[in-house]
Amino acid sequence: MCGRYYIAAEDNDEEIARIIAILNKDPVAAAQVRHGEIFPSQMAPVIVNTPEGWTVKAMKWGFPRIGGGGLVINSRSEKADVTNMFRRAVRERRCLIPMTGFYEWRRGPSGSKSKEKFAFQRADDPEGMMYLAGMWGSFGKGED
Repeated sequence: MCGRYYIAAEDNDEEIARIIAILNKDPVAAAQVRHGEIFPSQMAPVIVNTPEGWTVKAMKWGFPRIGGGGLVINSRSEKADVTNMFRRAVRERRCLIPMTGFYEWRRGPSGSKSKEKFAFQRADDPEGMMYLAGMWGSFGKGED
């Protein structure tokens, strides 16, 4: 998975407007959510299935490492359902992450520490929405 993604909050995109309108029903959550480029650890809109049906919630990107040493932001799909950190989330807490595009990097010339950032978006509708499959966790007392 990418290390960053983005949501182009354009008023002319019906899907983005609908997602933001659902999130705006909770003004505290809406105020925390980022638009534009989204980094790990930031709050972002996530589509989750609740007992009342599908809705949009503000969630922080990343699973806390055991021992508090930062965040884990991705997992190999073939191992996620057997890894202690992700097992329950993969089985019970799936979600969709709305985005307009994502970034990947390419290392610079040999010996260089610089990286070049590339944006990926839909070819048929560059400002249209894409949805990334995700999982979420609950990190309160006794929960994962």
